[in-house]
Amino acid sequence: MKNDIRSNFEMLRPYEEQLWRLGAVAERYFAEDPNTSLLKLRQFSELLAQSLAARTGLLTVSSETQYDLIRRLSNERRNTSGSETGLRPNTRQR
Repeated sequence: MKNDIRSNFEMLRPYEEQLWRLGAVAERYFAEDPNTSLLKLRQFSELLAQSLAARTGLLTVSSETQYDLIRRLSNERRNTSGSETGLRPNTRQR
């Protein structure tokens, strides 16, 4: 993919180029090939969760399933004030 693509994911490019690339591809194909778009969005979400876990020191096993990683990140967020992990505490109730 060319690096001159403009996308709604452009703000990610300086931090995590692979996230930018996956988001841009998903955005590009959403109308003409929805299956490809969904696949790229899944890859985007997996990489985003792994990146968050790695940046906060919570990525322990690379073979952990996506479901387990997201559940663990969610539990960690609930169990801490956010200061130890860098995760922000809930600011609103749902």
